[in-house]
Amino acid sequence: GEQVEGLRNLDEGYIPPIYEKWGGRDLLDGKRIVRPRESVEWTRKLAGIGVFAGISAGAAMAGA
Repeated sequence: GEQVEGLRNLDEGYIPPIYEKWGGRDLLDGKRIVRPRESVEWTRKLAGIGVFAGISAGAAMAGA
């Protein structure tokens, strides 16, 4: 499927060090797929309120 530039997929084997350090498997209760279009929409919403961020921040907001 489509990927958001700058993000990595946990299903592909990448485990961020902080995920292991803070017991990520116990903290997560689900996953959400965020499409690039959603990421761009949220990046624009953030810019509209004066928060200039990248597309990965838009993806984080879309998934929140």
